[in-house]
Amino acid sequence: MESTQPLYICISEENKEFLNSGEWDYGIVVTDLNPYVTKSELQSFFQTFGTITECNIKIDKSSGWPKGVGFVRYSSSKEAEAAQADGPHNLGGFPIWINRVVTPKETVAKLLTLSFKEDKTKVSSDAVILVAEMLKVFVEEATRRAVKQASSEDCDTVDIEHFEKILPQL
Repeated sequence: MESTQPLYICISEENKEFLNSGEWDYGIVVTDLNPYVTKSELQSFFQTFGTITECNIKIDKSSGWPKGVGFVRYSSSKEAEAAQADGPHNLGGFPIWINRVVTPKETVAKLLTLSFKEDKTKVSSDAVILVAEMLKVFVEEATRRAVKQASSEDCDTVDIEHFEKILPQL
């Protein structure tokens, strides 16, 4: 069983060459959603920009209420670009914000399986969830430290060099 928490990556225009390093799914993260907007309403609103392959609204586990964040995956990067370019958007009486994102097609389970020498070795769903959570913690900590590094150098933008400098600390 794969982790239910995908990794969303927002890439600036100047770093688009990063996308040549693997296979990606393209989409948008929608924030400031009206809590009463449904998944089908979100999908209907954004299907005018292209073929939607996945649509989700994040739900708070403890309260059961929507978090105000949704994700729409398109079949191509051009469709995600069109959705963002057409903004600003209003949905359910609220202005919403959109960021184009990519998600790796290689899931944690596939990556774990590739490191085994024998095809017979299986990965349990608990192992996948644990590794996905470890990766999430690693990325969050690396990001915090890279931001701090950039700030200490009086930079407004966090670049790959900042991550390279903090990587040995992790």
